[in-house]
Amino acid sequence: MVRKPKQRDTIITEALERFDRSESAEHHNREMWLEDMRFVHDEDSQWTQESKDKRKGRPCMTFDKVSQAIDSMIGDQLINSPSIKIRGFEDDDADTAEIYTGLIRSILNKQEADRAQKTAYKHAVTGGFGVMRILNDYADDECFDQDIMLKAVENPCSVYWDADAKLVTKEDGMFFFIVDDMPKAEFERAYPKASVTQSDKFSGVGDSSQWFGKDNIRVAEYFRKVPKKRTIYQLADGSVVDEPPELDPMGQVPEFRAREVDGFKIEIFKITGSEVLEESEWTGKYLPIIPVFGKVININGEFKYRGAVRKAKDAQRTYNMERSNYIETVALQPKQPYLVTGAMLKGHEKQWSEMNTSNRPALTYNLDQGMRPTRESPQMAPQGLLTGLQISSDDIKSATGKYDASLGARSNETSGVAIQARKAEGDVGSYEYIDELVSALEYAGRIMIDLIPKIYDTQRQIRILGDDDSEKVMQINKAKRDLITGEIVTQNDLSRGKYDVVVDTGASYATKRIETASQLSAVMAQNPQLGMLGADMWAKSLDLVGADEFIKRVRAMLIKQGIAKPTEEEQAEMPQPNQQQVQMQQAHMQLEMAAKEADIKETNSKADLNSAKAMMEQAEMSVIAGEQAQLKQQVQQLAALLDQVQRGGADFSFNEQSGQLVANR
Repeated sequence: MVRKPKQRDTIITEALERFDRSESAEHHNREMWLEDMRFVHDEDSQWTQESKDKRKGRPCMTFDKVSQAIDSMIGDQLINSPSIKIRGFEDDDADTAEIYTGLIRSILNKQEADRAQKTAYKHAVTGGFGVMRILNDYADDECFDQDIMLKAVENPCSVYWDADAKLVTKEDGMFFFIVDDMPKAEFERAYPKASVTQSDKFSGVGDSSQWFGKDNIRVAEYFRKVPKKRTIYQLADGSVVDEPPELDPMGQVPEFRAREVDGFKIEIFKITGSEVLEESEWTGKYLPIIPVFGKVININGEFKYRGAVRKAKDAQRTYNMERSNYIETVALQPKQPYLVTGAMLKGHEKQWSEMNTSNRPALTYNLDQGMRPTRESPQMAPQGLLTGLQISSDDIKSATGKYDASLGARSNETSGVAIQARKAEGDVGSYEYIDELVSALEYAGRIMIDLIPKIYDTQRQIRILGDDDSEKVMQINKAKRDLITGEIVTQNDLSRGKYDVVVDTGASYATKRIETASQLSAVMAQNPQLGMLGADMWAKSLDLVGADEFIKRVRAMLIKQGIAKPTEEEQAEMPQPNQQQVQMQQAHMQLEMAAKEADIKETNSKADLNSAKAMMEQAEMSVIAGEQAQLKQQVQQLAALLDQVQRGGADFSFNEQSGQLVANR
């Protein structure tokens, strides 16, 4: 759609008004985000300029304990990363839901998606909020297939949302902005007809143009919802579609119900402060920007966001000051002098004058009236300073919710269970951050459910991942003819069904595998017979080079012992005995049974044993003779067929019942 200049001016006016309102509403949150991020990551940011001025000439050292707590929270998230699972609303949708789950797991398993989650969570824990975004683009430069991608927003302060949005995901808002600065030369190459006048519009706290050079142009991506009515149709089978049903084979209109619903379309504009550079329409129905918050509270209609740093800053500053005071006090304490008389040092003056610079093993002196040199006791550091240090350290733990056990410090617990219980208790204070990430991923899952049938809408192959991160390539949207009805059906049709999102917050598969290996190893050590029942499970949990071959061998051993049942693939790989081998085995079994019966009988004579042996030899000779006769017959048949070919040609077919080649006459 090509808009007239006046319409484009209206869009710019609307965008500027919405941006100013959003920036004003979020100004304080962004100021605090920037201060918290600098407190953790900038050098000397944990000392205010006022404190430095007051301590001019005195030590101002930093002993950062807050960063350790932040790193622990981020590590917990990496170990117990939430995962998305898709559920179908109906039983028939279960198989397709598995494909959706595997496809989304494959999208989130890519490095850029993993970084997006980590970056957003780090920003949320530290400053109070982070941001991810969803895009779709061509898979590569050699095809027309598109993929869905989750990407990081490195500077969350460059994202502005609708201040009237009430949901934590901001999905109920009417717009989003993502602002950035383009180098002037790059801007002129991309938009040669656009104005290059610099503007301070679309700038706010944390993304102000002063962070960039003077030769930059501020550009904003403006996402907005536009009301749009649409009609939905319910067919006779209960399914709901967006298009009216087609005529049936008899030319009749099938039964359906229709109603008009209110919806939205999402328009995207790339704009400067004065003109529209590009415009397009988003594929889905959700705004593809996903905020991730720390701790959120609404006070008198105003949302406040904070991370773990906000409440710990005063305690950390106090700790830095008290540690600096302690070091200063110890450094300024006088040296402990010796109390001597002149007679004691007479003749040894050089040794004593070099006492602090030389490494003499001993000092000589003279007794003076039976007295020897004595030294003053060292002055102890003020107890108040040490007490203050301990209190400040405890205050930091209370503010961040991370105590010694959570940070890896040793305590009174000795058993592994007790240590894990104490660590879990210490992690309770940070669970709210994980819960907010779960809310964000649930929204990301709904966005992907909406996009998948629109992006993956052609026949193609996709890679999906299982719960154990095993890869599988699957064909989707493949048209084939139903052999029973004769109709064309679509195999693995991603456009059918309705689905819901569940986010699993348990340990990751890698963590579960390590725990499984540890527990099964303990069982096998304590009770080997019981452990053998799960030997294949234990083998699968090990992270070994050549693990697949090791698992295969363990499975083969268990199958041979009758502990495990072979799968269909394993059954197919097992060698199948031929007819002669079966006959031989049956003969041996019969003779073995006869021999056992003969052993049980009271009249266990040599004649019976010899008779049994003769029967066995006769049976073996009979089987061998039968094999030879059968081979001779096959050779004769092949010779006759060869003769027919040489005399005039013949065609052949394979008789499945007899398992032989037969000449067609």
